Amino acid sequence: MPAYKRIEGVEMVAVCDRVKASAQAAAKEFEVPRVCARPRDLLAMEEIDAVDICTPNAYHAPLAIAALEAGKHVVVEKPMSVTAAEGKAMVAAARKAKKKLMVSLNNRFGPNAQALKGFVAAGRLGRVYFARALCTRRRGIPSWGVFTSKKESGGGPLLDLGVHILDLTLWAMGLPEPVSVSGLTWAEIGMRKPPKTGWQWDPKKFEVEDMAAALIRFKGNVAVMLESSWAANIPGGGEFNAVLVGTEAGAQLSPLKLFGEYDGYVADIEPEMPRDEGSHYLCLRGFIEAIRKDRAVPIPGEEALITTRILDAVYKSAQRGKEVPVP
Repeated sequence: MPAYKRIEGVEMVAVCDRVKASAQAAAKEFEVPRVCARPRDLLAMEEIDAVDICTPNAYHAPLAIAALEAGKHVVVEKPMSVTAAEGKAMVAAARKAKKKLMVSLNNRFGPNAQALKGFVAAGRLGRVYFARALCTRRRGIPSWGVFTSKKESGGGPLLDLGVHILDLTLWAMGLPEPVSVSGLTWAEIGMRKPPKTGWQWDPKKFEVEDMAAALIRFKGNVAVMLESSWAANIPGGGEFNAVLVGTEAGAQLSPLKLFGEYDGYVADIEPEMPRDEGSHYLCLRGFIEAIRKDRAVPIPGEEALITTRILDAVYKSAQRGKEVPVP
């Protein structure tokens, strides 16, 4: 809602929350004229052009499909959906309704991510054949909302954090086609009493994984190692990083660096970056501009579905204890 307030010409018509008091508080803060507690009431409003779905993960697909069928454009927060089957249904609904579907994987819009994508697109890394995608926390289990509920969130850090860094990494690489996944998940710390400092989660309500890792194979002899955690005994507080390895050079997201040979010398280059305008604002501005100019959204459902298919396969591989194909 703060991002929409920054976009010229956008009017927030209504806010809906199953806890009506929450909707009323948000409406008051952002001067939204209408409030409702039932999604169908919001979707019945003819003056609404687009809907932004910010609910827990389990409701993304049914609400997105309902909004598309009601003739609204849709942007949905990450993850796109809990399962690949739900994601495919969302894409099909958007095509049938001839409306735009975008997933708010906003980290693509950060200045480092944009530069990293530019380096790859310009051929500075050569052929990128391997990458590491890391989004980890040492002790960062969410202590609010329903993040640790299997029913409402569908999973833990893989769907909360891993989705962001995996999407960013694959996008920077040019969205290679996944083939198979060998994944593991663990729940080793979330069910324990939290430390005396930091986030104080309830171990009795912890129903998901607290760490996940996977080796993902892609067409063309390409591979990505994914690591995601809310709680793991790792150095520091955690890491949000993508490390790309190419035939001509390598690069990492944070801090942004290039690794290669320059005039016969092995050297690192660390570019000076422009001011960050706010990735979430830029993401939603791109969605609005796509509607106004009737062009493709920056992150269409078809692209987000690639990551969703992979994460779905990580959970299946962990459950079965073997490598599985990406559906």
